[in-house]
Amino acid sequence: MDKGKPLDSDSGSQTTTNTPKSQMSVSHAGNATTSSKRRRGPGVVTANACTECRKKRAKCDGLKPCGRCKSLIDVECIYEIPVRQSKENLRHEIETLRQRQRSSDVIFEALQRLDLSEEVLQRLRDGQSVETISESIHDTLGSRDGGADHEAIANPRHADDAKTIPSTQAEPWKQSTWQPSSHSQTGSTRSSSLPEVVSWPQESPQSSSRMEGLFPDQTPNIMPRSRGLELILDPPCTLPVDASSSSDALWTNVTGDANLVHHLLALYFCWEYPTFASLSKEHFLRDFRAGNPRYCSDILVNALLALGCRFSTNPKSRANPLDPNSSGDHFFEESQRLLNQETDHHSLTTIQALGIMSIREASCGRDSESWYYAGQSIRLAIEMGLHLSREDGDEHAVQSATFWGAFALDSAWSLATGSLPQCSRFPCLPPKPTIIGDVEASLWVPYTDDGAPLQRSYEQPSNVRSVYKCFCELSELVHRSLYLLHSPGKPLAARDLLSIYTQFLSWYDQVPEVLRLGHNFTPAVLFAHMYYHFAILLLFRPLIKLRFIGSKVLPRDVCSQAADAIQGLLTSYSQLYTLQRTPSFVPYFVLTSAIMHLAIGACSDDVVDDDAAMRDPHISEVLDQGIKDLVQMAPCHRFAEQALHILRYLARKWNIDVEMDEKKDMSTEHYDGLAQAAPCRPALGRPLSLPQRWLALYDDFISKNAGQVSQIESALRSLTYVIPGRFRDAEIASESIHSAVQLLSVYHDHLLRRARCSAVGRPPPPPSAHARYTRFWAQKSALYRRVAVVLQTVTYSQLLCEMTVKRRGGEKARWRVVVLLETIKAVCRLLLLRAARGRPLLTPALPEREQLADEDETLVTSREASEPRSDSGFPGDGVMEPLATITTRPSPAYEREWIMPRTGLSLPSLPDSSDISSYLLGRVLTADDIKPAAKLLNRLHGRGQVAEVLHILAPLIYALALARSGNPRKAWKPWLLGLAVELAARQLRDRSLRATTLERDEWNRRGWAMAWWAMRGAFYADVSSRVIARVSRSMPSIVAGILDDYEYLWQTYYFCTSA
Repeated sequence: MDKGKPLDSDSGSQTTTNTPKSQMSVSHAGNATTSSKRRRGPGVVTANACTECRKKRAKCDGLKPCGRCKSLIDVECIYEIPVRQSKENLRHEIETLRQRQRSSDVIFEALQRLDLSEEVLQRLRDGQSVETISESIHDTLGSRDGGADHEAIANPRHADDAKTIPSTQAEPWKQSTWQPSSHSQTGSTRSSSLPEVVSWPQESPQSSSRMEGLFPDQTPNIMPRSRGLELILDPPCTLPVDASSSSDALWTNVTGDANLVHHLLALYFCWEYPTFASLSKEHFLRDFRAGNPRYCSDILVNALLALGCRFSTNPKSRANPLDPNSSGDHFFEESQRLLNQETDHHSLTTIQALGIMSIREASCGRDSESWYYAGQSIRLAIEMGLHLSREDGDEHAVQSATFWGAFALDSAWSLATGSLPQCSRFPCLPPKPTIIGDVEASLWVPYTDDGAPLQRSYEQPSNVRSVYKCFCELSELVHRSLYLLHSPGKPLAARDLLSIYTQFLSWYDQVPEVLRLGHNFTPAVLFAHMYYHFAILLLFRPLIKLRFIGSKVLPRDVCSQAADAIQGLLTSYSQLYTLQRTPSFVPYFVLTSAIMHLAIGACSDDVVDDDAAMRDPHISEVLDQGIKDLVQMAPCHRFAEQALHILRYLARKWNIDVEMDEKKDMSTEHYDGLAQAAPCRPALGRPLSLPQRWLALYDDFISKNAGQVSQIESALRSLTYVIPGRFRDAEIASESIHSAVQLLSVYHDHLLRRARCSAVGRPPPPPSAHARYTRFWAQKSALYRRVAVVLQTVTYSQLLCEMTVKRRGGEKARWRVVVLLETIKAVCRLLLLRAARGRPLLTPALPEREQLADEDETLVTSREASEPRSDSGFPGDGVMEPLATITTRPSPAYEREWIMPRTGLSLPSLPDSSDISSYLLGRVLTADDIKPAAKLLNRLHGRGQVAEVLHILAPLIYALALARSGNPRKAWKPWLLGLAVELAARQLRDRSLRATTLERDEWNRRGWAMAWWAMRGAFYADVSSRVIARVSRSMPSIVAGILDDYEYLWQTYYFCTSA
């Protein structure tokens, strides 16, 4: 504010000013209404003198500057606001407020009338002042209706006393257009010398003509004009239009509804612009209003309208009003028709239209068409030389925006499809768009089918140029990463990958403050952050099973964090604006992040069988949220429906348990297309009655307490060894517990393998050769996995089945079950032999459990590793430690101190050579460590294959021979036959040097298992039982009692001694 400018009084009234002239006018008004007690001669009385005249107590003429100050040198004439105001000024202010209240009452009364409400609302939306609208109501009613209607609205407080006349006219207010009055509203107590009533700033003739051409008045059978439309299509930074060149052209033949065209354009510029935008909004809107074809064309407008229809539910935005999937099809077909009619596509508007058409096709899920349009756009841009630097001006600004939009769109599609972009590896790029202050400061409001909200809290600076510039820089980084990943003939190096990753991180750190999360949350800003994480995710996605040597960056962790960040940003977007209005590429981001979560879950989960699907709580939670997000986006983007099909297929293929019940969140019309392909998930794969939440808690407990789980299982197994013979049916109770523990351990192995693979903070220990081989086939072959589970289940429950059948059906039924179970086991082993492509069988056929430290042990280990070291280099030297810890945990030999006899100083002893040898030998890399898992066992041929088949059939042959013999306990023929088959298999096996270590270990295990033949059949009855009885008599009674209890089981049940 200028220092010498008089200040206004209360801004609320805006009627009383303290300038000398206004005070003089008020003085005259006061003399006209009241008589003064004091008479003065002719002259002017100044109510407020300047500061200099007050100091000198001189007369002031009230001018600016006054005559006295003008005659002085270096004196500034300043008028200060008087603290005390006259009663006349206060009366005038009260009267003005009363007049405003009357005007407001008139507006409220008019809003209650059906024939006036629509027109009054439209005038308010257009920004006309309350006084102007009230005056128009007075004038129109007074000249047209008169009488009761005029009295009822003009004096709303007494409207009940007035007689209301029923209106017989058909809404006459919609047939006439109000024009703002040029004179102010008058009243009986208002002086003509007072300032005009408060009103909105009057538009210049240029602005009026501009708005008149852009927003025509509402006409019957036309979509009503939405509130706040001018905030999107006519911001203060809009380029001026010559009033003489203003045009009402709509640039489309599909519709004649101007309000619909403007509404759809506003939807595009609100929710999709400026990301991937190949046009300059300011230049486009200027030529759109002026009818100038330089930066606006029919094909471009129709493409924009087709894309804007995706954000509207108005039936007029659909080709078929009853089909929501036809939204924008009529405008897009017109764009295609105009594109096919062109004989030369080398124009800015055609390139821009191709980019917009590509974005629209991406939203509809037509990837091939979208990729084609994007490719045509960037090729035409390069052919026209839009990437070459030129002089500044409108042409250069539009060309730069066109090229960068095509370049960013081509880079995005190349990133999504894993291909090289259309531009060369080192392209010549034009300068980034310049940042203009007025454009940056323009407001952004969430514009929808209901218009813009009335609350000012939704407004925020758009920062549209900053967003666009940062997006161009990010697209440039994406372009470099694509050539790094997909260049033929050049191997991918970790150094180059980490370098481009560092550049991405630097870009994110250098994002302007106004575009950081928490400062700006427009859709364009949130989309730019999503695109950044999308690029990071796809950069490391091919490497999630690898790790960089010498670097702490783990591709799997980076991809997981990027996927979580995308979902977090989408959650914020949903809370702010809902997912019904998202940019067209957002469904692709959600699908990619959900697939990454599925892939991480599949990689970290060694699936044991198809029925026991993976149920990681975190994976299930993020996938469920991603599915809900896609369901919400389906009405706006048709690709979201395709994404749901893709997720359903991958979840079923990778055996991950994910709920796909989208009907509860999706409308019926959008669910019909998804219901046909909905899978029927079998109920057998879930626990019978255990809720999923309890199962997740149980899984989490098992994963975090691996050591305790193994101890509990061992304790339960040990309990079953002492139960037999203690009470009636003790053997059945003992075997029931043993079988349940064994079957439950299969599920525990599944959980602990997943926890072992997903352990953070330390690399998992190398798996054994047996675990590598069995895990390889379990993951590769579904037949192997299923058959192995069946074989394991039968093996763990066979003795319990034999006991139960013998108790229920007798000896004959028992032997039928024994033969049946041996047949099932033989068939399973033959199938495993075929599934492994002729390789020997391993026992067990599934990976065995490997040790995983508990979470508490991990914390202790990490704490000990982080203890400070003294100069001697030994941990704990000079650190205080509790006595209990010292006494219960003796130090190793090489950590004990040695006292020197002469000096009395202590030195730690050197490590023993055996300690060093054991440490080094444990880390020796053998040939089996670098072999592929499939080559840990060789394929069998000839005699080796016959030996394997004989080994598989030996138990079945022995069981059949026992079942046919009259006295199985005393018959030597079955025992000799079974042993002969087993020995024949051992003699025919491959004994050459080509046998691998794992194969030799398996045959050694089978050799030790042949010792069970001494406990079977006639050999046990005639030989082994006498030896055991003789030994038990020489042992303590407690041990002899256990042997006597088990002797009954060995004599009675077949599977007690089967290998």
